Amino acid sequence: MPQEGEVLIACDDSYTLYVNGRRVGTGHVWKTLDRYDISPMLVPGQNVVAVKATNSRAGSAGLVAQVVVKRKASLSVTYVTGTDWK
Repeated sequence: MPQEGEVLIACDDSYTLYVNGRRVGTGHVWKTLDRYDISPMLVPGQNVVAVKATNSRAGSAGLVAQVVVKRKASLSVTYVTGTDWK
């Protein structure tokens, strides 16, 4: 069972972050990583982290995120954004 969780995220131009269908937060400043404690939203088994990213201006945009889940005192799993994200 996950005991702690955290998301670090930044997006150009804006994002809304969800964990297990619950809205966690939003951001609009791509130069700063926002940090969210998602521990209270984690459940035993599979959890879903979703991001709705919006590019409201012409040109390139991007999203970067890292999800860290601690299962026990010394065991943690880290997920980072990449081409395998849906």
